[in-house]
Amino acid sequence: MGTVHARSLDPLPMHGPELGVQADDIEAPEIEQEPKQEVLENKDVVVQRVHIDGLGRTKEDLLSYEIAEVFRANNLIDVMRRSHEARQKLLRLGIFRKVEVVIDTSQGEDALPNGLDVTFVVTELRRLTGSYNTMVGNNEGSMVLGLKLPNVFGRAEKLTFQFSYGTKETSYGLSFFKPQPGHFERNVSVNVYKVTGQFPWSSIRETDRGISAELG
Repeated sequence: MGTVHARSLDPLPMHGPELGVQADDIEAPEIEQEPKQEVLENKDVVVQRVHIDGLGRTKEDLLSYEIAEVFRANNLIDVMRRSHEARQKLLRLGIFRKVEVVIDTSQGEDALPNGLDVTFVVTELRRLTGSYNTMVGNNEGSMVLGLKLPNVFGRAEKLTFQFSYGTKETSYGLSFFKPQPGHFERNVSVNVYKVTGQFPWSSIRETDRGISAELG
C-alpha cells in the first residue's frame, strides 16, 4: 500500500511567506467615505423662495438688490455662502439691529424635491436713537447731544442732528444721508451747520453758517 502523507491544515499567510503575517493579525480595511463638504457641493439644489420676516417701515424693493444673488446658488455650500454674503449686505445698510438666516426645504404644492426656501429674520433699529456726552479739555467744557433717525423713509436713508454747547463754542449740524439701492457705496449726503465761537481776549464773537453736499 502506498504511504499517505498528512497535509497541514494551518492557515497560510495572507500576504506571502516573506511577510510573516497571520490572518488574525490583519484588520479589515476601512472604506473611505466621501468628505461631507464634497457631498454637499455635489448636491444640486434650487432656491425657490427667499423670505424676509420682521419688516416694519422698510420697503421690500430696497432689499431685493441685496438678496438677489441667493437665487443663483446651485448647491448647498453655495446657498450658505451666498446667504451669508446677503446677510452682511443687509447689516451694512445700517437699518437692522440683527439679521438671522434660516435655510429649509421648500413646502407647498409647487415644491421641488431639491427646492430650498431661505428666510432672513430681521430686527429693525428703533425709529429714533440718541446719545448724550460731556467733554472737558483745553480749558473748555462742552455738552454734546446727538439724535439719529435711521431708515427715516424706509430705504436706508439716515437723518442725524448734533448739538454742542460749550463755554467757548456752540454749534449744531443737520445731516441727511441717502444710499443708492443696490449700490450702498454710492450715496448722497447734505449737511447744514452753524458754529458760534467766543474769543474773550479780543471781545470777538464769530458765527459761521454753511451748507454742503457730497456725492460718494
